[in-house]
Amino acid sequence: MLATLSMNPRIFNLDVMLTLAAVARETSHIGLIATGSKTFNEPFNLARQFKALDV
Repeated sequence: MLATLSMNPRIFNLDVMLTLAAVARETSHIGLIATGSKTFNEPFNLARQFKALDV
């Protein structure tokens, strides 16, 4: 089993908005910019995600 785990490393997929919110909360000395695309998200949902960062 150990050989199988070493050959197939775990892949972590972090949510971009969640990561940005966590970093923005802990820093005040760097600027952060987020972008979004209507190609992969509905405009209403994209607006809600950005609004959640503005709390």
